[in-house]
Amino acid sequence: MFWLRLNHDATVLLRQALAALLDMADSCNVDIIPAEAIVSISGNTPTAVNRALLRIPNSASAYLECDDTYGLVSFVLNLRDLHFDLSRAVADEEVNIHGDDDEDTIVIVTRNPETEEFAMSQLELTEAERNIPELDYQYRAIIGLPSQKFRHLIRYMQYFGNSVSVHATDTEVKFSALNEEVVYRTELGQCIIGGVQREHPVAFIFSLHFLNVILNACVLSNIVWLLQSADSPPMLNFAVGSIGNIMLYFPVGHDE
Repeated sequence: MFWLRLNHDATVLLRQALAALLDMADSCNVDIIPAEAIVSISGNTPTAVNRALLRIPNSASAYLECDDTYGLVSFVLNLRDLHFDLSRAVADEEVNIHGDDDEDTIVIVTRNPETEEFAMSQLELTEAERNIPELDYQYRAIIGLPSQKFRHLIRYMQYFGNSVSVHATDTEVKFSALNEEVVYRTELGQCIIGGVQREHPVAFIFSLHFLNVILNACVLSNIVWLLQSADSPPMLNFAVGSIGNIMLYFPVGHDE
């Protein structure tokens, strides 16, 4: 059994985060452990985005309980239906989402804390394999850009290709598509670069196939983090207020 209680601010953020991912797929996997809930979406184009994750940690604004025997609950939901049900919450209403063992639905209850008025809906689910993805890696490149700057960059780069190459040293990061290049430097305060050693620059590629997903995620975050690890695909990370993080993973070595 699990129970997730969202205050109104967290409900709005979760709804906005899910809206940013609607272009990727119609369904999502949900894995719930005592420490966090993880919404996982597999892109419907294997050469574009391998996977998108929304990590929702247990917090005051998103309180989570999970008392399953194995400490893990996994199921599949319709992403659009979940977004629609969260959209029903109006000003000051909190949302409670809970499910019981051996049930084929979850219950979503919106409640006004002042009037105690509530509304209830149910979503059908299918059981999924219990398999939490590996999420913690040792990153050898951590690159941060203001989200507004990154959004402008992506909108510009789309005119030159369907993917963007990233080349980073310890002092600058270069984004290129075809023959067009844009460079940001740490000494000018244009970006943040960590982990990259002067003698070992890093390079990777991310696709623009799901352009709207990237652009919409940018709107929800102040800073976009580009992370590169030897053990995982390149990833864009967007912090979404108190609700958690949107993480977009891209195939290694993909170019179009």
